[in-house]
Amino acid sequence: MAKNKKLKLTVDNLVTKDSSGSHPKPNGKVDENSHIVVLKEGGSMTAEIVGIIPLVQDKEPQKTEYEWLCNMVQTINFKASDAIGWTGPKRRFLFPKVIEGGGMVWVEAFEKGTEPTNSLKNGYLIAAKGKPAILSAIWREYSPNNDGKDITKSARKFGDTVQLHIYTQALYGQDVEITLMDHDLLDADDNLAPIPRTDGKPEYEKDKKTPKITLKKFTREVKIYTMLEDERSRPSSIQISDFIQQDKPGSAPGASTGAVRINKTQKVVLDVFIDDLWAATAGDSLEIYPVVKIISQANAKDTPLTKDYITVKGNINKETALSKVGNKPVIVGDIPTNPKRFNPCKYAMIKVKDKEGEWPVFDENVLEYTDSNNLVFEVIAGEDNAKQTITLTLIDFVSNNDECTGNPKHKGHSIIYYSLISDGYKDEDEKNKRPEDKDSALKVKGTNPITVLGVTAKRKTDHSKSYTKIIKHSDTELVFDAMYKYSMLKADGTVDWERIWGYFWLPSVKTDKYPIITQSCRWKHNLDFIIYPDIKWSLIFGFNVNKEKLETLFPGWCAEKKVKRYEKIGKKITRKIDAQLDRVLPDAISAKERKAINNDVKGAFTDAYGTPVAAKKKTSTTQEKGKLSTLVDILKEVEISLKTEFNAGQNQGDITQKFVKSVYDKMGGMFDLVTKAVEIIEGKHDPSPNAAGGNESINEFISKDGLQSRYKHLVESLKRPPQEVEILYPKIEFSASWQYESIDGEHYPKLKSRKGLSVDVKLKAEPLIGVEIRWHILDLLARRHPIAYAVLAAVKTLLAALGDNPDGIKVDFWVKGTIGAEVDFQHNLLAGPKEFTAKGSTALQAGVELDITIKGSIVQGSYEAVAKLGFGAAAQVGMGIEVTLGVDFDGFFTEASLKFEGLKLTFKATAEASLNKLSRSKKGDKLEREQLMSSGGSIEGEITLGEHTFKTDKIYFKKFENEDD
Repeated sequence: MAKNKKLKLTVDNLVTKDSSGSHPKPNGKVDENSHIVVLKEGGSMTAEIVGIIPLVQDKEPQKTEYEWLCNMVQTINFKASDAIGWTGPKRRFLFPKVIEGGGMVWVEAFEKGTEPTNSLKNGYLIAAKGKPAILSAIWREYSPNNDGKDITKSARKFGDTVQLHIYTQALYGQDVEITLMDHDLLDADDNLAPIPRTDGKPEYEKDKKTPKITLKKFTREVKIYTMLEDERSRPSSIQISDFIQQDKPGSAPGASTGAVRINKTQKVVLDVFIDDLWAATAGDSLEIYPVVKIISQANAKDTPLTKDYITVKGNINKETALSKVGNKPVIVGDIPTNPKRFNPCKYAMIKVKDKEGEWPVFDENVLEYTDSNNLVFEVIAGEDNAKQTITLTLIDFVSNNDECTGNPKHKGHSIIYYSLISDGYKDEDEKNKRPEDKDSALKVKGTNPITVLGVTAKRKTDHSKSYTKIIKHSDTELVFDAMYKYSMLKADGTVDWERIWGYFWLPSVKTDKYPIITQSCRWKHNLDFIIYPDIKWSLIFGFNVNKEKLETLFPGWCAEKKVKRYEKIGKKITRKIDAQLDRVLPDAISAKERKAINNDVKGAFTDAYGTPVAAKKKTSTTQEKGKLSTLVDILKEVEISLKTEFNAGQNQGDITQKFVKSVYDKMGGMFDLVTKAVEIIEGKHDPSPNAAGGNESINEFISKDGLQSRYKHLVESLKRPPQEVEILYPKIEFSASWQYESIDGEHYPKLKSRKGLSVDVKLKAEPLIGVEIRWHILDLLARRHPIAYAVLAAVKTLLAALGDNPDGIKVDFWVKGTIGAEVDFQHNLLAGPKEFTAKGSTALQAGVELDITIKGSIVQGSYEAVAKLGFGAAAQVGMGIEVTLGVDFDGFFTEASLKFEGLKLTFKATAEASLNKLSRSKKGDKLEREQLMSSGGSIEGEITLGEHTFKTDKIYFKKFENEDD
């Protein structure tokens, strides 16, 4: 094109109509700097050669003949033979609707007899977004030419190969995800995952009989295909078609005989092998329909095409097109969909490296059509030694100053980091000019514990490695240290209560932010580095639970500190043993023997105390059952622990039991009121009723025979009520921890390198509530008949006389019922639920116990002869129901189990005799027994009949596929 000429492009307005008339609105804007045009949707425009007014006018302007390119783009490398036949200096044309979404058209006019320049200075690159949508689907018989017969809603067989044509709008060149589902009436629909094969054989999971499934969806690119005969009558609501210019191939390679107009349809063609392995999970009778998702759309929803299905039953028993290779999950497309990719001044990728690895935050090779200019990279860090070194790299950066349209040119200005400079960072070349930080000059190291009302905090200071805030940078790289500032004050010196509250309630935490700009003619991105605090919290609550058991509820970061402390003290023990051996046996022991002694001593220490360094503690006990009043006392002994750490564990905090006790002291009056209320409920403040029935004869018997002072245990036994009701005290364990963490990239590939607030909660109550009722059969009968009571009283008196054991004959019937609960909730506020289960259980048990024990002793002088005979038998039966509601990576589910404990029979028999020598202790206040001889023993046995558990499989209310599978 002549130097005094240029190409100008004008986009026509879109015109919409309603009852009030026509309403024109802009369809796009022409960027005269980059010569890239992005339309809202396909429409008309005008391209025209216009003159540039020269300094010196030609006396006789020459008339020039032009040829035109208006061609679909794969690469911009056209020749004069690709011209489409237009002539003249001005052309009006339409952008085809069928290539909306990602298709691009190159428009350039060049003088006849020359070659096109293929330069953005002389042409325009045009694209149109359109309104992306999934319209419909047709199942077809398999054909290499993609023109098979329509078989929608017909029956096929396992082993057959078919094609699925999915019709789209404004998605040309874009990838879509396709999930094949089997429709079920009673259960959630089953996912039919693609299973690749090699020579007809699938790859199996290691040590399993199930095929290996890497992805649960198909990924395919939307293309345009020549319209089929049966597609011509389909309306535009379910199919987008349009004419496009397409080269007509000539006889010679690379030659062209001009362009022709061909009617094209926008769709996805998916080859599907109806895999017989699907029958194992979905059954041998299928109704297959597709669910389609637009990958490039943020928060895109699945589009189920339930009316477009085929049914499957039986086997074809012959080889078909895909029998050997099976189903391929992903076939990568090659259609360029972003016009910016044709700018010569560019970078192809942005990578960021932190301590966890290197992450691509932008890659033009996997870019969706409408890429986002705003990127985020998140870092979890602390101060001082808890900082993270961050490296940002521009891959394949090219700055062509001749083609660069930047002002200033992008060479030397590709990475802009003003936010770091404003926060006190300095370039590396200014390192020696930077004045020394007064705080860092102190070079202080130490740990300062502070305890107030049981709240203990440890702040470790270490300025020996001062933080310098030095930046290393070039056109392709930026290196800096990211830190989170645990500040307490605002810039004006006042306390920043909002920031302090965020340290505990992490959803409200204030993050530190450093915006970085990367730029070239092709790409420009705003990359925000978001710094989250590395603070971690753990809350443990226990009611009527052993302290030792609560220790197991602390998260891993608490356990790691304890292990390191054990290792440190273990080394100290080793040094002490070595020093002792050197003092006692300096020469007489070899290194091997010394090591063996060390291991023996440390091993004995571990056996005795459970850990290499733990001090020996008295094991805490729990209350199993009792009266309501005792439960109030247990409430006073709850266990609470709130721990935190930050700055990579250098700083710690702990709310201890002392704090809980201080709170209880303030609330003691409230517990007294609760205790009084419970006593009123139990009737301890009621006036004494008149004794009646069997109780009257019991009191008369006790007073008449004067047994009150002679046999204390006998009196208690005779006055015991025939029925006892006891509460089975709840045992509750609760733990919660919250912290920012890296997202699991395996389950959420699109969230790789992202950070989210993780909350883990566990609750276990065994039981949550329970009650046990016990009937003493003999005592119950005695209260109904005076003669029976007289016999029972005589027997108890005899047993008490023999061995002060009035309950030597016992027949009890008992019933026990419990309700339990267990909740496990693991959630990341960014990625979603990791795992959630809620279990509810009920159990009912009943049993009969018979126990006869007779014990007697005779004392002669300083010798005592003791004999004991006993027999016991019991039978119990129980049943329990457990129901679980939960969420896993497959969806929402429920499962139930019915447990029959069976009939449990137990028995025991005892026959023992011993001879003891009696003597007084040295102080004379105790009677001591020295056993001279003994004989006999006891036997026990247990038989369980009919024990069995019936458990259902997981029943899914709704199955869902991970968006990033």
